[in-house]
Amino acid sequence: MERGAGIDDSDPWNWTDHGRRRNLAQRVRPSRTDRRPLSARPTAAGASPGRDSANCRSGIAVADSAQRLLALASRKGARRNPERGDWRSVIDGLRPHTQAIWRSMPSESRKRFLEHARPWWDIHRHRMAPEVEAKIRALRDTGQLQVVPGHILEVFGKASGASVRIRRRGSAEMSQLEVSRIISCRGVTSDPRQSANPLVAQLLAKGTARVDPLGIGLDVNDDCALIDAAGRASGHIFVAGPMSQAAFWEVIAIPDIRVQAASLARRLTEPAPLAV
Repeated sequence: MERGAGIDDSDPWNWTDHGRRRNLAQRVRPSRTDRRPLSARPTAAGASPGRDSANCRSGIAVADSAQRLLALASRKGARRNPERGDWRSVIDGLRPHTQAIWRSMPSESRKRFLEHARPWWDIHRHRMAPEVEAKIRALRDTGQLQVVPGHILEVFGKASGASVRIRRRGSAEMSQLEVSRIISCRGVTSDPRQSANPLVAQLLAKGTARVDPLGIGLDVNDDCALIDAAGRASGHIFVAGPMSQAAFWEVIAIPDIRVQAASLARRLTEPAPLAV
């Protein structure tokens, strides 16, 4: 059984060509439970990673809310010339501007985006290889993989697996699944309060850091400086990568982290201004 959807959802099914995965498929019928029946979209077969950056740039200034951001991608995707590309090039074209869009959005719009639009953004932004998508589609077509939209209510561990109580979407009735494995495919835990990292726990416990208002990372300023419980920016502790996503959003993939780290390195190595 899997919980959640997104690009991590494809990883367990990437074993299909190996004996271990075939044996598992013979013993059990895997299922995936999620509030919405969504999966990561495939990358276009044979497509080049081109960008529609110039065409997207005209809409950046008005994309100051979650609704406008999604509407921008939808409108430009619908107008794409099939010979030039499809919605994928539109999403890729937004990538250089996503941080600027996110930082210009009011806090309430960011919150609405996370609550209502994030699953759709994730499955279009973080895509799977066409070969993996074909494997997953084949498993669903043959009934080896079952997708169950719903909420997980309780999990009871057993010696041979677990019993999972769920409420299917659109129904008030409870049902129970008997599973041998539960795999979380919801991605990396972003709430620092749930982090198993002892450094993060210590920073929060001492008040050296605080959780960002959205609860998806540590609170940092525009220079990536860590903000403490009193609201003061640190002069020697900086945060890069997913833990800073509340401030910058698009800092999960390696190319984005590389750009962020290079920018931070330049700032840290700049000569200090001379005192007058």
